[in-house]
Amino acid sequence: MLRRPNSSRALFFTALATYGTGFIIWNIDNFFCHNIREFRGTLTSTFRPLTQLHAWWHLLAGLGTYIHVLYSVQVRTNYLKWPGKVKTIMGIPYYHVSKKVEKNGPVHKD
Repeated sequence: MLRRPNSSRALFFTALATYGTGFIIWNIDNFFCHNIREFRGTLTSTFRPLTQLHAWWHLLAGLGTYIHVLYSVQVRTNYLKWPGKVKTIMGIPYYHVSKKVEKNGPVHKD
């Protein structure tokens, strides 16, 4: 059985938690839409966008999906024994594969 490093597990559970939180927020919006609209009416225009729970669902679902893609890339590169790790640029995570690439594809040392 292939063992996953702790960073893979962390990515998986971060993706799951992010997507799951968005799903819960979306359902809160579905069940309490009328109450949320009334509450939104009492707020100043600065804070009204923060109560758009359906928009939060889209943001969190998109972020959770992106993190799951990073997880999938990490699992695949670990399986192929390619060195790589999650890095960030301006706070946005991405997966960097530390593999030299030739003109016709990756260099394999078998």
